[in-house]
Amino acid sequence: SNAEYMGKCEYISIKHLSSLVFLTQTMAYADTVLWLFTLGYFAQFVGTSILLYKIRKQRSIYGLSVDTQQMFLLAAIVRVIWVFDTRLTQLSLVYVEMVLSILFSLGIVYYCHKYRHTTTVQARNWSWILIAICAVLAFLFHPGKKNEYWWTMQILVAFSLYLEAGGLMPQLVVMRKIGEVEPLTSHYMFCLAASRFLRLGFWILMWLDGDKFFSLMAADLIHTLLLSDYVYYYLKSLTDRKRLILGSV
Repeated sequence: SNAEYMGKCEYISIKHLSSLVFLTQTMAYADTVLWLFTLGYFAQFVGTSILLYKIRKQRSIYGLSVDTQQMFLLAAIVRVIWVFDTRLTQLSLVYVEMVLSILFSLGIVYYCHKYRHTTTVQARNWSWILIAICAVLAFLFHPGKKNEYWWTMQILVAFSLYLEAGGLMPQLVVMRKIGEVEPLTSHYMFCLAASRFLRLGFWILMWLDGDKFFSLMAADLIHTLLLSDYVYYYLKSLTDRKRLILGSV
């Protein structure tokens, strides 16, 4: 009968509509998660921009670690390789951020070598040792599938994140040696902390969604913890309107 037919049509329409709503919500959630990861790198790019401005303005790299900037540049280059194997390519701004990040990082590394004479405080040329350690860790601990564990793009994903976490250490050593952190450098470091905090949120959401990337989450967690006390004193220096002093940390 017409009533039964209309009832079936109404049931099918409601079923399809609810499925569409669920799919839309799922896609929106996925986009939100991807944006969180991307915003993390945008926060880092803001910090990189501040740092490049500081070096060009002051013509000095006083208070900066050359090793850190070299490792961050290598991490950015590696990221360009693996990003095309992820859903991040769905966001057009990812391409803009990656290109600008590499260009700005290249500029910083160039100026680091040009103005190397402006600082005598550096970590003990850790970059090659740290890069080797990060490479070994990435080969052993990454989220790749078991049937392709020893040859997968996930090794590069892990390598870039480990480079970023390990590359932070020389910069922290330099700041501890100097004790006082210049305002622009302190803003740069805070942007790095914000970046890792956003990315840590991304890994937590992925974990809640069933994708457990423990090794990658651990890298950003370590990075966040390394910067946690710095962030406290950075915010304290802002409220006190004083320069950031690490001697009392």
